[in-house]
Amino acid sequence: MSKWQRWSKEELGELGRLIRAGFTNPEIAEKMNRPITAVSIKGFRIFGGNPSYRRRITTHKHLREPVMRYFLTHSAEQTQKKFKLTKSEFKSILTVSYKMSELNHLRKDTRRHDPWSARELRFLLMHAGLVPRDFIGRALNRGSPICVQERLQKLGLSSRTLNGITLTQFQAAFGFRPKLTINTQAGPGRNGMPTCFKIIPWVWLNEEFKTKRLRAPKPFRQLVSAMSMFQDWIYQGGTLAKMKRIARKAME
Repeated sequence: MSKWQRWSKEELGELGRLIRAGFTNPEIAEKMNRPITAVSIKGFRIFGGNPSYRRRITTHKHLREPVMRYFLTHSAEQTQKKFKLTKSEFKSILTVSYKMSELNHLRKDTRRHDPWSARELRFLLMHAGLVPRDFIGRALNRGSPICVQERLQKLGLSSRTLNGITLTQFQAAFGFRPKLTINTQAGPGRNGMPTCFKIIPWVWLNEEFKTKRLRAPKPFRQLVSAMSMFQDWIYQGGTLAKMKRIARKAME
């Protein structure tokens, strides 16, 4: 069954039953094999929302320190089994705990802290917005997606628009669907499911402006021209072909 297909009457009934039973949205998403965003939206539209949505923040409050201490010397799977936690419950505990300064000494940080090399930065800039951040982190042996996100933030960049604008942004600006899009799975994942974006590359947009097939205000054309030059410099030629190959390989 596709996780993106329409909801059946039976599924809607199950969703309502789980909401009434006090399950949080992440827990329901796991049980029903559905994206958490779909569970949240459908629960709000059909059942007026999930009153247990934020329960995960406090339900396991007493486990935060024990879980972090145990996780220091054990894997995620072993920790989940030890404390009888689902994947989403375990993730929620760590998300809250890692924001608590009093638990800093229990953080399991295996990231490298040496400076990023020019090769690593070029790899990051080529792949950001085209592949998931965890793919980049693993390829560079830089740890979790958070490490990649932090590096982009320090560079003042957003992975979503680094290599182009999204289909939604293009349609909002021009009112129609472009002839060229690159399918990606680069968005932040939930419950093991990446967010799928369609990207319109800067280099393609720039060519459309040059040939006057597209028209836009001068400031936007200047922005596109600068980003196009940046892309060609990073990819060192064959930009579109390389972008398509990177995105396609990550989706295989």
